[in-house]
Amino acid sequence: MWNLKGHVLLRITRTSGGNYSVFSALFFDPSTAAPAPPPAGPTAVSFVGTDAATRGTWKGTYGSQGYSIANDALALPAYAAVQQSGTGSYTWAPSTADTRALMKGAAADRIASTWYGSVMTTDINFVDGLTHRVALYLLDWDGNGRAETIDVLDAATGGVLDTRPATGFGNGQYLVWSVKGHVQLRVTRTAGANAVCSGLFFD
Repeated sequence: MWNLKGHVLLRITRTSGGNYSVFSALFFDPSTAAPAPPPAGPTAVSFVGTDAATRGTWKGTYGSQGYSIANDALALPAYAAVQQSGTGSYTWAPSTADTRALMKGAAADRIASTWYGSVMTTDINFVDGLTHRVALYLLDWDGNGRAETIDVLDAATGGVLDTRPATGFGNGQYLVWSVKGHVQLRVTRTAGANAVCSGLFFD
């Protein structure tokens, strides 16, 4: 359900299953309907958008306050406690000039690497009480036809605060949220060999 104003398009895209995406009905309610309440407690999440243009050239756009790059560098901000579970790590190319690969944290070249799993969870606890921008970088480097769903969960209740499907990220794609409080980012494979995530960035 959405509260809408103005002129919009609802686009439904198949990510797995048969030949078509499906939906069965569309319903409208009065404009006086109350807006959805904000998430309870100190945790809040707002989806900012996707970015398929920056590719692996993150410096100057993401990670101004901290980052974690699979099999390369970890430089987390002091206000964020981060733990991962359900992940392995793999490096497709330890050094490359391909702009899909993430720039390394300290070196001048790039690395094509990833965390992978069927269901991966990254627990992020912002302890300063402020709102921060969080970006995940997804890369299907070997063209495996991967698709995945990213859920943002309230770490205290397990409630889903936001859900985003991701497909067609062979050239690299960032998903970006504004986050406050204690959340978990859950990445679940929906197609391809496994779910992947190459980097986590804080601003």
